[in-house]
Amino acid sequence: MIYYTPDITAKKPRWREVFDDATAFKSLFPKDTPTSDGDAGSWVQVSPDDRFLFHVVVSGGYTSPGERETGMLYVLDLRRLLAAGDRTRCSIDSPAEVTAGGAEPDCPSLIGAVPIRDVTSGGAHWGSLDNFALGRDGFYHETAQIRRVVTSNYFVAFTGVDGNHQICVSQVSPSGKPSLDTGFVDENTHAPCVEFNRDKWPHGDHGQPGRTEWCSRSPTPICAEQPVGEAAPIRVEQLK
Repeated sequence: MIYYTPDITAKKPRWREVFDDATAFKSLFPKDTPTSDGDAGSWVQVSPDDRFLFHVVVSGGYTSPGERETGMLYVLDLRRLLAAGDRTRCSIDSPAEVTAGGAEPDCPSLIGAVPIRDVTSGGAHWGSLDNFALGRDGFYHETAQIRRVVTSNYFVAFTGVDGNHQICVSQVSPSGKPSLDTGFVDENTHAPCVEFNRDKWPHGDHGQPGRTEWCSRSPTPICAEQPVGEAAPIRVEQLK
């Protein structure tokens, strides 16, 4: 679920739910829709231009009639919500809004979602945005346009909540719609997403996908690093 307050510096900020994960699940699975109860919402980030919100959800929820183990990446359009300023009216406060989105005009709208299927005890927990473009000077520069998102399907194995250890990339259109990058494939399975259950990892013989970096393909890679804890990094090279 996404909660929002227009002014975090207020002495008594008012938090309200402005979007429920069940709405995104409903768009993916109109029948036997996951309930999203205890779905373990994880990584969330807003695009540099404040247009889009990206959110990763670990699973469908404990009591889901179907796709219980399936998580997702979804994208919201935030422009109407932010434009409302202190006059925010959006609030998910009725059963119908849980799966249909907020009824108020300033509620964020769902742009799209990508399912992340995983039958392990965990699911996708982390993500990283690619908003870098190669300039005429030969260097990569940060832009406001999100082109791709990488998701890391791993949590913390020793807690009993793991993941299938796959790294997936989703393309993001100029309008913010995400879609699985079917060109980012494992060299052994030839299927989308790279499998990290292997003896040899890109960064060495040991490690776990606990954080991600976007790196330029060059003799001296330049990385946009988004660390989490002390886990070994994964580097997703620029493919184009």
